[in-house]
Amino acid sequence: MTTVLRVGSLAEVLAYVPASLGFQPSESLVLVSLLAPRGRVGVVMRVDLTAAADAAADLARILARENAARAILITYSDDPTAAAAAAAAVRKAAEPLAIRSAVVTSNGYGWADEPGLSPMSDLDGTGVAAMSVYSGIAVRTSRDDLTPRVTDAAAIATARAAANDGPDVLEHGQALAAWRQAVEEQTSDPRTLGLLARSITDVHVRDAVLVLMVTRSDEKAEAALNGDDAAAAETVMTLMETPEQPGGRLDPWAETLARVAAHQGSEPVAAPAWTLWAITQWWAGAGTSANIGIEQALAADDSHRLAHLIEATLAAGIGPGWTRRP
Repeated sequence: MTTVLRVGSLAEVLAYVPASLGFQPSESLVLVSLLAPRGRVGVVMRVDLTAAADAAADLARILARENAARAILITYSDDPTAAAAAAAAVRKAAEPLAIRSAVVTSNGYGWADEPGLSPMSDLDGTGVAAMSVYSGIAVRTSRDDLTPRVTDAAAIATARAAANDGPDVLEHGQALAAWRQAVEEQTSDPRTLGLLARSITDVHVRDAVLVLMVTRSDEKAEAALNGDDAAAAETVMTLMETPEQPGGRLDPWAETLARVAAHQGSEPVAAPAWTLWAITQWWAGAGTSANIGIEQALAADDSHRLAHLIEATLAAGIGPGWTRRP
């Protein structure tokens, strides 16, 4: 969500962070960039506290590229020495940008340059917390909880058998129609999910699904299915340039892709589904989930080219077009 925070209210900032990331950080360093002129929230970045020094230069480059006017740095740890060292490394890398530091510990939160800590219960009364509840935003306990998973062993076996040994529906020209139907009906049938996973191992089908998901144009999707590379390229440009957020219309696609990918897990056939799911998360502004999707895709197939492309986009801190609107 696009939010203008009162920068003097640290509680509002801290309530926003887990809502933005999708989970409650721990042993982490978080950077919140603030954009001129009104302090609109830009990118929210999180790294493990132990990795902050190594990531400092990359974090600083992302802040510079999006023209951050200032930033808030938050450490989540009960180890004051480690937290201070991580914060110092990032602040130095980002000089001369104005960065104010805050700390979150098991005893409370506060600005690093002010004495005393306030109770974490203060966050429950913030406007951001109220908006998160009203909007139905779910905050997970940890980053791992954001990964779509399936625990039904029989369903997993059925989906994987269909993906690896089932009929090839591509020769019948049914793949795109099958995806339309699955998204519309929100299918949970494991055999169907397996066939869908198999279908997008074909690059043209994968691109057609991406085009249909983004543009909602049957004509453009059919063109991509028939090998028109320009249709896929135009779709990527749409993602990069459109000033509009996808909103709820993206949810059925994201949920279907999550089910398709989760039933395959780390099987090589899962890489395209994980990658497309990551794109839905990136487009929606859920960077943490997007990174998880790419991690899963590359664990399934480290040679998957589209996954590497999205990985580079995420690492560079490049967001969809709507995140750069004034």
